[in-house]
Amino acid sequence: MKKLTLGIFILIFIFSSCNSDKVRESLMPNVTGKAGEVVVVIENAYWEGAIGDTLKTYFLQPQIGLPQAEPLVDLVNIPSVAFTDIFKTHRNIIYTYISSSVKKPEVLIKRDFHAKPQLYINIEAPDKESFMELLMANREKILAAVLKIERERIISTYNKYPERGLKNHLMKTHDLTVTMPKGYRLRIDSTDFVWYSYETQLTS
Repeated sequence: MKKLTLGIFILIFIFSSCNSDKVRESLMPNVTGKAGEVVVVIENAYWEGAIGDTLKTYFLQPQIGLPQAEPLVDLVNIPSVAFTDIFKTHRNIIYTYISSSVKKPEVLIKRDFHAKPQLYINIEAPDKESFMELLMANREKILAAVLKIERERIISTYNKYPERGLKNHLMKTHDLTVTMPKGYRLRIDSTDFVWYSYETQLTS
């Protein structure tokens, strides 16, 4: 009987926890900010020094394959004192903390911390030197996490508002599945070549 009671209690606890997580997620605000934008919470002295230079060099490297030079992401830096509620819902946040109170240098990557779908990366170390070592060792992982969630957001938007006629046409005629957003039109469709385009009006 005691085992049965314990089992029921555990099940109730698990279901309550799951429901609690769902409620929390439903009440969480949506992310803010522009696509490809990353808020870096860092003190000005570090942003203007070697740490900031490393972040800029790595994250602002040009995107491959574009006709004009554009960075992989856009960085917006603010000091911790300015990191108020208006910034906490931003889509991508890198929060840096350098203090002697930090016992162990670490990088923590979290999802949906203050908003959804949010990427929140916490980087902390006891001093500037150990922070630089940590950043250099994890810079590829950090950038990859940002680029991954940006792709996920784009794919999610495309899947919500697809151009269904084109998707069905491509499946029927070429046995391919490609999701395209609203606004794209079929221009050319031959045996081994298909051209879809999204035409925008010219502006002066």
